[in-house]
Amino acid sequence: MGCWMTFLMLSAGASAQFVLPDIRFVASDVQQFGFDDARIQQWEGNYEVLTFKDSLKQRIPYKSMLRGSVDHVNLVLDKPIDSLSHLTFEVGDSNVVLNFTRLSPDTLELELPVSDSDYLLKVYYKGELETALNVINYDELTYKVKVIPLSGNVEIDSLRHYLNRVYAQAGISLDLSLDDRYKLNSEIDSVFANPSKNHERYTQQMIEVRDDYFDLYGVEKGTYYVFIVADFVASDVEGYMVRNKGVGFVKRKAQDLYYEIAHQLGFGIGQFNDLWKDEGPTRGSTMNLMDVKGTHLTHEQWIMIRANGEMVAYYDEFEDVRANNGIIAYYLWEENADGTIKVKNDNIRGAVRRPYKRNTYSLYLGIDNFLFYQLFNIGPFPICLLHLLGFVILAVSSSWVRRRIVRRVGFIKKRRIFRFLTRCTSFIAHAALYWLLFLLINEGYYLFEVHNGPIESLEGKSMFRAERDIFNNQNLRRKAESKIGSEVLIKKSNGQWVLEKRKPVLYFTVRKKNGKRTLRFKEDSDNLYLPTLNFRRKVQTHYFVYRYLDENDEITEERVFNHVGIDITDKLELEDPEERIVLFVNGYRPTSLGGSFEDNFSDIQNNGLEFNNSSNVIHTDDRYEYWRPYREIDLKFAKRLNATAKYYADGHHSVATSNHETLIDFTQHSIKYPKRCRNPRRHVCKHQKKGAKWLGLQRKIDTYTTQPLEPNVKGFNERRENGRIAGRNLLQLLNEIPSKSDNDTLFIVAHSMGYAYALGIIDEMRGKINFGGFYIIAAENAESGEVDENEWEEIWQFGSDFEAHKKSAPCLLDGIAPQTKAAGLSPRNRVYIPEQYYKRMGFFDSHFIGHYTWIFDIPKNESGYIEQR
Repeated sequence: MGCWMTFLMLSAGASAQFVLPDIRFVASDVQQFGFDDARIQQWEGNYEVLTFKDSLKQRIPYKSMLRGSVDHVNLVLDKPIDSLSHLTFEVGDSNVVLNFTRLSPDTLELELPVSDSDYLLKVYYKGELETALNVINYDELTYKVKVIPLSGNVEIDSLRHYLNRVYAQAGISLDLSLDDRYKLNSEIDSVFANPSKNHERYTQQMIEVRDDYFDLYGVEKGTYYVFIVADFVASDVEGYMVRNKGVGFVKRKAQDLYYEIAHQLGFGIGQFNDLWKDEGPTRGSTMNLMDVKGTHLTHEQWIMIRANGEMVAYYDEFEDVRANNGIIAYYLWEENADGTIKVKNDNIRGAVRRPYKRNTYSLYLGIDNFLFYQLFNIGPFPICLLHLLGFVILAVSSSWVRRRIVRRVGFIKKRRIFRFLTRCTSFIAHAALYWLLFLLINEGYYLFEVHNGPIESLEGKSMFRAERDIFNNQNLRRKAESKIGSEVLIKKSNGQWVLEKRKPVLYFTVRKKNGKRTLRFKEDSDNLYLPTLNFRRKVQTHYFVYRYLDENDEITEERVFNHVGIDITDKLELEDPEERIVLFVNGYRPTSLGGSFEDNFSDIQNNGLEFNNSSNVIHTDDRYEYWRPYREIDLKFAKRLNATAKYYADGHHSVATSNHETLIDFTQHSIKYPKRCRNPRRHVCKHQKKGAKWLGLQRKIDTYTTQPLEPNVKGFNERRENGRIAGRNLLQLLNEIPSKSDNDTLFIVAHSMGYAYALGIIDEMRGKINFGGFYIIAAENAESGEVDENEWEEIWQFGSDFEAHKKSAPCLLDGIAPQTKAAGLSPRNRVYIPEQYYKRMGFFDSHFIGHYTWIFDIPKNESGYIEQR
């Protein structure tokens, strides 16, 4: 009916003119959910288009609803309507009758049809199509939000109503609660430092508040936390939340507190950015939630917030996150004058703080030689008297030697150029010798390392401040200790902190005295020995034991806890379960949260930043959101392998360890390398020109030869060696009582740089666990590391086909990591990106982990098929 006059298109051509239709949809004042029309010019291309016979066009607005719900939309009539009976509505190919209320001569309020699926509602007048509406029906999603006022009060009911009006646009309900238990620690300033305008990292102050709250009350998984704070240093900062993270901070005296909370949740839940960035509209020109005012959300924002909101992470990518694995376990407690440990409210387990594990002991220097006393700093280097004396002595001796040479060698004295060269040589030699002396003196500092004894730098500090100072104390001399142990820091009754390095099992005694329990540290050991339970085992991870004594000092009961504080006593004699462990080892992590992999690397090109190398710990979740956001590829592997446990290792290292060797080289290569050719049958990317044309030195070369093909063996081995540290930490997790790794089966999924790192983990795990499957995806510099096919039940290497495409279609090659065969792997165990995924190939696309879900479409009995376990 009238369809011959119109047709629907998904994108607009440049030749037609867009018009405001005479009959059009607008938002209703009583709508429950969202309405989105093309009000932001920069995003007009995101809307479907109606094109009419006279080439006029209009963009189709969107309306959100919940499945099975009722909602309203207004229809504005800007043309004379002689009879409403001439207005007809159509969904699919069927006419529908809509209930409506006439609000004014030119406005109808329509009640939209209830449906469980999306539909296009078309409006006809006298048989001609006038306008249309995309109706999107969502299942309701519920996100938990907890508001913690550090300053002032919050009317939670009115805030709940406000936030749910905003987020209902995306079919989202916020389960809002108020937690007024927490009082800001007196050692944290109530006025917050100004955060980054890029919303990519928390300030140290924010980290301290978050961690202090979590230490006291724990973390409710899947909950967003918003702290209401007194103020920020800058008056124009109203609030802050890292994009796609679960902790936010909003100023109590914000111009509009409710709006600011909704606005900051947009950064956290939706992973949104400031609207005016990324070539968006002018700041303040819209009523969108991510502008400076307004609450409107576009239909694309509906999609984003629903896709991102269920995965809640609390730590930014720049943080060294506390993990329950590491070679050294840390313990802190305060002691009374009689040597007993201070216990508050009879909480003996909480009396011993266990904040984190790390791979090294902390580093403290007890300098008692005046020559090494620090005078000042030059950058990160402390300067002492010995540095200055060394400089003066070398300068004087260098000048003396130069003068002696000039006097003895006559032709130098007679020639000014030779005298100049002698001065230059003397200066360079002096600088080189002083640099060596400088490094030697710096090494001398470590003669004063405190292994056991008082720590002057912590004297008088509270438990809260000491715990954070210790965490920030990075031991850069060592990547990992050679054996597991414990670092114990005790605050004595005189305020002095004492360091003790202990073995992995700590034993405490508990007595009851005058109706109260007293706690005292007794001893340490490499073994877990429980005489009352007739149990003894050499340990591979950390434990602490409470021994309860009667008045005759006889042990009446023993309880064993892991470092987290979970009582595992009842598990000691349980049967060791056989586990199928899948370990995901990620590669390079770019310093960006762009919307695509290519956007991420574009950000790197702009700011030249990298994250620090991996901290070599194992996580139980996708800590860096490397796998899950991209079609949940980790869950697909876990389901196919029928995994009983998932772990994640961080194989990220600097570009310096890759074949590119420098970030500058990578940047230049990614800019110059040809994009994927539009016509797969006619490649224009085969050759490039090299050399200076104006010197007549320009020549034609094969494009593929511009790739970094020389293997960086040193960088590869650095990643592999660090992977061994992660392997030791994985063994800790897999060998916590009652588990033992020797009857478990390990499956590894390694991407990019993660391949070298995975080999290091394998080196450490070999002989201590069964090897099931090894799945190598887009490996970086694979030829530098060897695998043993015979030790795996299943092994596949996935990636682009370098040999097949290098001359005929080099634009399809993986430019981030040119693909080579893993040493020791048979060619029959390599699987290439299928040709039908042409649009998933290219410099970035052939490497992107989210484009490898085709692995799960490989038929059984074909190369690359991963066996269903």
